[in-house]
Amino acid sequence: MNDKQTPACFNNFVQGATASARECCQCEHLSGCAANSTKAPPDKVSFKKDAGTILDEMADTFRQRNAVYGDNYKMVGPIMKILFPNGVPAELLGSHQFHLFELKIVKLSRFAISGLTHEDSIRDDGVYSAMIESIITEQGEQQ
Repeated sequence: MNDKQTPACFNNFVQGATASARECCQCEHLSGCAANSTKAPPDKVSFKKDAGTILDEMADTFRQRNAVYGDNYKMVGPIMKILFPNGVPAELLGSHQFHLFELKIVKLSRFAISGLTHEDSIRDDGVYSAMIESIITEQGEQQ
């Protein structure tokens, strides 16, 4: 395709035969297509997306993550009930440590779902542990 030609797939979009602008955004022809009027590099195509396209992409992200992590987001609450059978103390709820602790639970449950193989989850857990330790250390220094 020469510089800024209009491929048949773009004509289909203009004529309403393509399901959504999203298909056009992901098209292999877009970098050289007349639809892309900027000189952006091929991997930085500047096709405008509407809210519906963005929502479609969010749904795709959910499906991709769910394929890896399953319904892990449904596990955190029950795990927290086990860890805090009398409820979370009120003074912890707004703390940085508690927020990071919750993130550790998310990462550990994802790691468990992966059969103890998902490296990103266990690495993130380690990072959150280091962050919590730095907060505890800082608090000790302030006393």
